[in-house]
Amino acid sequence: MSRNIPARSAVAAIVVGVVTIGLLISLILWGKHAQGDSPAGAGHQVPDGFSSIEAEEIFSTIAQAQKDAGSWQVTSVSTVQGQQQPSGVVQVQLKGEQKTFRISMTTQAGVIEGLWDGERFYEKSPNGDAAKPWYVYPEETFNPDALASLTSDIEAMTKGYDIVEDEVVGSETVTDLEGNETEAVQYRLVIEPSADATAAGVDPATQRFQLDLWLDADNRPVQLQSTDLGAEASAQSASQMTTYYSQYGETFDLTAPAADQVTDKAPTAQ
Repeated sequence: MSRNIPARSAVAAIVVGVVTIGLLISLILWGKHAQGDSPAGAGHQVPDGFSSIEAEEIFSTIAQAQKDAGSWQVTSVSTVQGQQQPSGVVQVQLKGEQKTFRISMTTQAGVIEGLWDGERFYEKSPNGDAAKPWYVYPEETFNPDALASLTSDIEAMTKGYDIVEDEVVGSETVTDLEGNETEAVQYRLVIEPSADATAAGVDPATQRFQLDLWLDADNRPVQLQSTDLGAEASAQSASQMTTYYSQYGETFDLTAPAADQVTDKAPTAQ
């Protein structure tokens, strides 16, 4: 049986919306792990208290640092063709080796929420059942991997791409959306499709991206900015996304909704 997400469901709107928000990131989800030959320390020196990370190890280092933190929040804001898109907020928490998460996104219809508790996926949308606002997906029709990109896993998002340029821009104080300040080192990477991805039909001329990463002293990302460098990009059409990572180590309530709040009746399409 197909394990695709039902098109009629409001969570499809979440996915479409987040793909719009994360347009650049959604293009670089699949394939072989990114590689690099030179250290990402080319350029400015890493200041005292920070690690110097090799380019080929930067994404795995970030993944381990986030795993060590155990939880974090991701907020993404993007601009597509000069228009700022609605922001999406994701709270991620490890449950053993598995990620659980809650996503919240404001659309024209209202707020859409999704919750993966490690076992089932629940959705709450403006046009859902008022008495039982949470729709639970049938296990046989929901594939959790389909929403893996929503956690903004940098290591997963850069699979299928090679690092072709890298440098340390320098250190600076980064301010998140809540006004909190963090001292971070900025790494600038340019990535292109790997040979395997190119052989599979991915055009490297149109899928070239610059990633600006700000990492704190624990090698955790605090900000990621993605810029389209593809041949078709222009000042009018280029997309740019800024992702903020915060609240590391916080405890989020990612438990399943109470049974009397849950229905197996899918909400109507929006």
